Amino acid sequence: MHALIPTRNRNTARRGFTVPEAMIGIVVLSVTAASLLLALDSGLAAGEASVHQAMADGLAASLLEEACAQRYHDVLQPWNQATLGPEAGESSRDLFDDIDDYHNCISSPPQDRWGVAVGLGDGQGNAREAIMRHFPTQLATWRTRVTVNYVNPANLTQTSATPTTVRRVTVFVERPQGAGWREIARATRMVGYAESVAN
Repeated sequence: MHALIPTRNRNTARRGFTVPEAMIGIVVLSVTAASLLLALDSGLAAGEASVHQAMADGLAASLLEEACAQRYHDVLQPWNQATLGPEAGESSRDLFDDIDDYHNCISSPPQDRWGVAVGLGDGQGNAREAIMRHFPTQLATWRTRVTVNYVNPANLTQTSATPTTVRRVTVFVERPQGAGWREIARATRMVGYAESVAN
């Protein structure tokens, strides 16, 4: 009798991968993972830029509203005073009582009317409770800047060197870039003056 020797059937499927197949799989997987991470990073950067833009727009709108809520001119000054800016004794925003006091007002980092950094104050000149304080670190390098100019009533895009009945109030929110500042938000409003008519 002959002993049967088991033989391999060449038609049976092999199991596992060869080394070249495994290497190709690793390369394909690495390229796919890298592209997914790049897309995720781009999405996060775009989201962060949107948050910064929203914060900057909000800061500009808030400061513009604050400035434009003031009188057109100081009660002790004529409406057409040539020099714009705070009067003597108005050394901080909580003392500003008319629109032109805000001319060339710069706050870095951005602050509320009482000089408290945005996110730390309660909006009434006091500090928030510690648990409620939030000061986004990116704001530490930002600044707000206000300009107030007379404009030509016939052409509101044209600044006037002499007093007119229309002023342009512009608030800039800026962050450092190189040796200068880069604007990230701007809010502008025209404010007009009309003398009261006696009855």
